[in-house]
Amino acid sequence: MCHHIATSNAPEQQELHRTPLMDSASGLSPDTQACLRHGRPDLPAILARMRQLVLDGGGGRATVMVCGPASMVRQVEALAAQHSGGGAWLDCHAESFDL
Repeated sequence: MCHHIATSNAPEQQELHRTPLMDSASGLSPDTQACLRHGRPDLPAILARMRQLVLDGGGGRATVMVCGPASMVRQVEALAAQHSGGGAWLDCHAESFDL
């Protein structure tokens, strides 16, 4: 799963832009490598951060897109509902699969 909330100007992000377009070992671009993570993401923290970004932008709606096992989809849908209201609404678009 790749999640990207906001662009950062952190030095480690800037370093990625100075690397070759493709990594010879993995065949992946640096931008793709930057969003790959092992393990399950911290979904409560991600959705809380999304809510805060919506509020910081003056409120409104944001779409949360999730693709994964049904249990993860249900968790994201519940978190989106939990973090909606008070000026920020997180709409959920889901696709699920079972392994």
